[in-house]
Amino acid sequence: MKQKDDILLDLEKIEVLFDGPEANLKAFLEELHPTEIAFILELLKEKKRHRIIHLLPIDIASEAISEMDPESHPEKLLESLHSDLVTNIVEELSYDDATDIVSQLSVSKRDEILDRIDVEDAAEIRKLLVYPEDTAGGLMTTEIVKIHCSLTKKEALEEVALQSEEIEAFYAIYVVDDADRLVGTVSLKNLIKAKAHIRIDALYDEELIYVETDTDQEEVAQMLSQYNLPGIPVVDKNNILLGVVTFDDVIDVLEEETTEDILKIANVSAFEADMKKSEMKRVLGKWSLTAIGIGAIIGGGIFVLTGTGAYFHAGPALALSFVIAGIACVFAALCYSEFASMIPVEGSAYAYAYGTIGEMFAWIIGWGLVLEYAMGSMTVAVSWRSMQ
Repeated sequence: MKQKDDILLDLEKIEVLFDGPEANLKAFLEELHPTEIAFILELLKEKKRHRIIHLLPIDIASEAISEMDPESHPEKLLESLHSDLVTNIVEELSYDDATDIVSQLSVSKRDEILDRIDVEDAAEIRKLLVYPEDTAGGLMTTEIVKIHCSLTKKEALEEVALQSEEIEAFYAIYVVDDADRLVGTVSLKNLIKAKAHIRIDALYDEELIYVETDTDQEEVAQMLSQYNLPGIPVVDKNNILLGVVTFDDVIDVLEEETTEDILKIANVSAFEADMKKSEMKRVLGKWSLTAIGIGAIIGGGIFVLTGTGAYFHAGPALALSFVIAGIACVFAALCYSEFASMIPVEGSAYAYAYGTIGEMFAWIIGWGLVLEYAMGSMTVAVSWRSMQ
């Protein structure tokens, strides 16, 4: 698997290939893994995304879209594609991945796609759509291998072979009773090693670890990690087996939980909560603050004070002071970059101070910033006044 730096180099090559023959771009894409294609799609504009998707085989396109970061909005890509292509892509996805993406589509587009895909697939996706996405029901897939407890070894192996044809991978064989209630599990290894005449009800393991559909996703992730399980079955209130949550389904949940813990240590969560509870309304936005800074630098610093300083005091050496100021700005920018990587919230001196050294110092720095902007405005005013 390539590192991100290598994929960025691939992106540069793709940008060049966009201007050449389509066959060359298609041949280059064939050498990439779907996960690498997903990362590239996240960085491209919509028009170029379309072109790549149309060049990919349906199975690769569907896997790449399912691997895209939710923050890059893969559902918007699907919304903009032709319905026939979207239908083929959704049908290639596993039920849980298809549900994740379909749930983000507009209601009209969602209904259109579900009406166009296979009736059985649509029914399974509709079942999963009713569960909140942050629960076991929202994470699970209904693609599982299950056998009845009364089957013989031969019948069970035939049933497993039949069901596995429609499933990309399975980690356990679940055993159910007449009411489809989960009663145990049996490993494929033990099933193969068992004597020919033995029945499943004498073979399966009754020790079960399972979750219900409304179990929070973080609890599901913790259980999979705690018990070192590749997957955990999901049941309803009557213990009827509905699906399974696999470890790869909760990797993102574990990452989010780790990030939240780091942010709590840095006190960022408290800052965000305070910001949400604050009744103060933001008036100055990014462009307004940028305009104040540029106005202070250009208005007072370059057009007025530079000439005065050079004429009365520094002379040509004033240029050197600009070089030194530029170097200082570079170091300040590097400091902000370091803070931004450590505390991934909307950045400002106040936010970073709040997250690292506390509210009191942040309050002092906040008022210092207000004073800075006020002094900048006054400097511009005085400078222009002195020119009259």
